[in-house]
Amino acid sequence: MRPDDGLEVPRYDGIADWYDDVFARYGDLSDPLSSSSQLAELLGRGAGLCLDVGCGGGLHHKAIMSTGRAVIGVDLSRDQLQVARGRTRDLVRASAYRLPFPNASFPTVVSTYLHTDIPDIGPVLAEVNRVLRSGGTFVYVGVHPCFWGHFVENPHLPDRIVHAGYLETGWVESPYWRNPDGLRAKVGARHVTISELVNAFIGAGLKIEKVTELPDGSGHADRIGIVSTRWD
Repeated sequence: MRPDDGLEVPRYDGIADWYDDVFARYGDLSDPLSSSSQLAELLGRGAGLCLDVGCGGGLHHKAIMSTGRAVIGVDLSRDQLQVARGRTRDLVRASAYRLPFPNASFPTVVSTYLHTDIPDIGPVLAEVNRVLRSGGTFVYVGVHPCFWGHFVENPHLPDRIVHAGYLETGWVESPYWRNPDGLRAKVGARHVTISELVNAFIGAGLKIEKVTELPDGSGHADRIGIVSTRWD
């Protein structure tokens, strides 16, 4: 099945153990530049339940729990959830497009690296808004659309070349992703612009409180962080 043939495609089935090994650094709280450390900082201290939408293998669950919250993870991939069981007790297999929770269930929701893996993040954000309590917080961390994409040459290096193509959105292939064993060769890639991503938050009814551009040591802002709230 091609990535754009449907919304519910568990692309990480079959590669969950590989992903957990290759991207273990994401969960390293001792590294201030890891996405886990950055997520924990954006969340701040809190309490109660936190829903992790598209939780994968739970690499960010230690970070969420470090803030004082308890985690419920939801993902479509059975293989990823099997990995996550080593980190988190409360897991649900479900689509991010149809979260199996009542309205206003959670004071906090998070998601990481989701917009590059699904056809349309807008309906997911609408679901996030639905399950958030009034005044609740949603924190998102994902790939920075400007500095990591199909139009970027040498994406893993400080000396990058940014070619034309940023405005070409949708499922993409890149002449600069030369590793046939890399993640995007395995699962594909959905490119969005910053405006598309921000407007998806607005369209879902979420109030954006903060946008931050996050480094990972390359000298570029490789990640974007968005803190938003539900307001009625």
